[in-house]
Amino acid sequence: MTDVKALEPCPFCRGQAEWASRKPYLVHCANPDCLGHHYEQDEQGGYNHSFYTEAEAIAAWNARATPSPKAGPGEVERIAALRSRIAALRSRVVGADAMPSDLLTEFGKHVGWELSYAGWDDEAEWQVHQVNGGRNDREWTLIGTGQTLAAAIRAALSETRP
Repeated sequence: MTDVKALEPCPFCRGQAEWASRKPYLVHCANPDCLGHHYEQDEQGGYNHSFYTEAEAIAAWNARATPSPKAGPGEVERIAALRSRIAALRSRVVGADAMPSDLLTEFGKHVGWELSYAGWDDEAEWQVHQVNGGRNDREWTLIGTGQTLAAAIRAALSETRP
């Protein structure tokens, strides 16, 4: 096997590269605060930057963008603040209100319903609309809103129940 030293430094922070996985082969930055540390799974459960051979993984990692200079003053803190803000926004979208499977099943019974997320920051809310009409004369009727997806579906269900 090729030695880890064949891996060039991270192009984002110039940190040490390391193996995140050996099968599939996946390389990332050893610095957990760096953008190069994170990778995501695709829809099929595979990793978006994984390879069948170690040589392919090394070649792909080393061919990444031209390395940037060492992170300047405050960059790590700005990245941490952005991650915190993203987490806060994500929690507003998903919310602490877990989505029970029976609620999703009930929502699925309403073929003409659509979900949307409208607004920004504190004014944002989930909306449930009843869609009527055909392709050229479609109308949307708001039937439920909520700060979380589950709350909006519950509101819509309570509006439509006899």
